[in-house]
Amino acid sequence: MRFLPLVAVLAVGFVSAALPEQEAWAQTCLPITLTDCTVRLKFRTFPSGVDRFRVACKHMLLDPATNGIDPVGEGLTFTIADANGPCFSETIPPGAMLRKASAWKYKSADGRAPGIRRIRLRANKKNDKDFKIVVKSRSADLQCLSTAPIIGVTIGDDCGTQTCVLRRGTVYECPGM
Repeated sequence: MRFLPLVAVLAVGFVSAALPEQEAWAQTCLPITLTDCTVRLKFRTFPSGVDRFRVACKHMLLDPATNGIDPVGEGLTFTIADANGPCFSETIPPGAMLRKASAWKYKSADGRAPGIRRIRLRANKKNDKDFKIVVKSRSADLQCLSTAPIIGVTIGDDCGTQTCVLRRGTVYECPGM
């Protein structure tokens, strides 16, 4: 089993305040505030490439100045990186996510294929700028992570970051502000 350092960063996209090592893959976007997040990483040593992750945030608050998000029209990019740069990245193209009422869902056509298996993004009924997001993978190669992970999602011009702390093993909590 592989253990990571005590601090992880959860990012929905990447903001201009990225660390110097991350500037090559950072971008500027409207901020999202993430709270009540949990990051679970599962490392498998053999065979390689069968690592898994699950990221869940109870609150993903959009900036008041945003024009909203449209994962169906804009697509969604999910990235896991560390201080050395990207380790895993997958783009869900526009049209691949389905909208049903106040939620968007993505399910891989081949559930056994490497990469993201499911994404669920649900709007809060009381606040149209507040969402819950869950991302699950299957067979993601995370062996390139050598420091605390930085996990990111970009939807159009919206993104944000949240620092997490180790709870136990490879489970990180991101309580927010």
